[in-house]
Amino acid sequence: MLVQIKNLNKKIPDGSFDRTLLQDIDLTIAENEIVALVGTSGAGKTALLRALGCIEVVREGEYLFNGVQVVNLAESGLANMRRQYMGFIGFEPEFIEQMTVRECLSMPLTALSVSYKEQKNRMIDVLDLIGLMLKIDSPLSTLQYYERMYISAARAFIKKPLLVIADDPCKQLHSDEANSYLTLITTLAREFGGALVFSTYDPSHLKKAQKIFYMKNGKILKTEIS
Repeated sequence: MLVQIKNLNKKIPDGSFDRTLLQDIDLTIAENEIVALVGTSGAGKTALLRALGCIEVVREGEYLFNGVQVVNLAESGLANMRRQYMGFIGFEPEFIEQMTVRECLSMPLTALSVSYKEQKNRMIDVLDLIGLMLKIDSPLSTLQYYERMYISAARAFIKKPLLVIADDPCKQLHSDEANSYLTLITTLAREFGGALVFSTYDPSHLKKAQKIFYMKNGKILKTEIS
């Protein structure tokens, strides 16, 4: 099992009190599984994604990722988990807009010391799949919005991570665009490997998932397996 979480809790200071973001979370995610978190705003979806993606330090409960206990890891350990094993959609730093497509896609591979030849081969594979090979030397700032989103997805998967985290990836898309984009990222997951966890508030997106966690007030209320 890639992810095993038991009794995970997350609180943050709120004035003189603590605010609960996640409460008694139990879940498992298998290798290459496609998982959806669904719930309204404030349900805890983003908080859970940030915990899964080792973006936030978690102190209460158990979180085993690929056999490693994540709870209480130092920031350096969390950063190593993110760099080595995870990809992200919707968490890109602002400076990426100044890069070309080639530079954007090479950055996560260079961090893993992937050879230049292998980097080139992976770029060809992923850009062919998403249909943007001719844009390889274009600055991201010159691309259309949907093209930047496609590159964001390609960047998340190009290093062949064990887990990709996507925070509400369709939030600025109309229904037809959202369906196409979800099809793209699930195709990338199949082609490049890795489990995919995405959040959504739209029930129509759930048909792409193999497992669905319904969330409210920081809790998982129900789990469905398709």
